[in-house]
Amino acid sequence: TDESIMPQPEDYCHVTLAFPVGGWHSQHEMVTACVLQTLLGGGSSFSAGGPGKGMYTRMYRNVLNRFGKVESAEAVTSFTDETGLMGVSGSTAAPEMVHDLVMILTEQLINVIAKQITDEELLRAKNMLKCNVLSQLESRLVLFEDIGRQVLTYDKHESAKTTCARIDAVKAEDMKMLIAKMLQSGPTIAATGKHLDKVPNDREVSRWLR
Repeated sequence: TDESIMPQPEDYCHVTLAFPVGGWHSQHEMVTACVLQTLLGGGSSFSAGGPGKGMYTRMYRNVLNRFGKVESAEAVTSFTDETGLMGVSGSTAAPEMVHDLVMILTEQLINVIAKQITDEELLRAKNMLKCNVLSQLESRLVLFEDIGRQVLTYDKHESAKTTCARIDAVKAEDMKMLIAKMLQSGPTIAATGKHLDKVPNDREVSRWLR
């Protein structure tokens, strides 16, 4: 566990909780994390809506649509060769909301284990992720970068069809097992902006996860 607090001249408090996951060489865990990120989804409190905007994701339904003082809430991932990070991030301008925001974000991770992942939301998350992957690869620049990264990492290039098959292979139980593994490691917390004295430390958040 660790924490980093950085005051910045702005109105919002931005908080991220992250946990270690597998990297590029742990393909099934990495793909599972990506499906889970898409299932949790999220974004800004204002959205024009429309197809593909993720308005049915858990962060929108359970956080942004319920708590008016939360400006943003989303699941995040970052991967390197051997390791990666997955977590949740959010922001608010209300000092009285900062502590609750961290608790609400933490609950979204716990609820992956505690509540059922329906077939409908799992299929929606997989389809959204495949759509994102395929639409990105329509850019020749992104395609070349993807080929280069895969050759450097795996000594081969994997087709989009194979990637989509890996996404389709992810089960609800895989995501529950990944979250359980993540929560056992304890959180790393990063916060920036205003009202940082309201951000709970990593020890307090770890108690919520027990």
